[in-house]
Amino acid sequence: EEMDRLITGLLRLARLWDMPFERTEINMNKLVEEVLESAYFLVKQADARVSCGDLPHCAGDPAQIRKVLAVLLDNALKYRSPNRKLQLEISGEKDPSGGVVYRFRDNGRGLSRTEEEGLLWQLFYRGDLKEMVPGEGVGLTIAKRAVERHGGRIKARTLEGGGAEFTVWLPGRAAGRPAEK
Repeated sequence: EEMDRLITGLLRLARLWDMPFERTEINMNKLVEEVLESAYFLVKQADARVSCGDLPHCAGDPAQIRKVLAVLLDNALKYRSPNRKLQLEISGEKDPSGGVVYRFRDNGRGLSRTEEEGLLWQLFYRGDLKEMVPGEGVGLTIAKRAVERHGGRIKARTLEGGGAEFTVWLPGRAAGRPAEK
């Protein structure tokens, strides 16, 4: 079972590079709405409250950015605190450099110092709760590589009082090719 989980994870990661890359303008409000719609049952089952502000458009491949959004939502649901109802806030703004910044804030369990320093992005890392949390440990690795393929970056930090914030920088409106492997 463990070997099957690892192979499945590697295949998911490898498919990212095989996907065609089409850079278009993305309506992030619509894309977030679609991701939330597809995860409706999981959000309802977790009794989570998700709020989303008005998000600026970005430039990128909608299928890959959808994966990033799905991973961040999935992790917020998986790593929620057992002591409080999950609240996830999604916000965005234009960046002075011409790009956009999106923030995903939750009131979940937060991150350890080693996770903040980079452990979180390592392939097959599943956190301290791996026995209780399903998955292959490739979601955040896929999200990071997809964001970097767009010429962007992603970081995570623990919030004061508990929870985590994932910040994603993406190009605003730009033509061009994805970053190479």
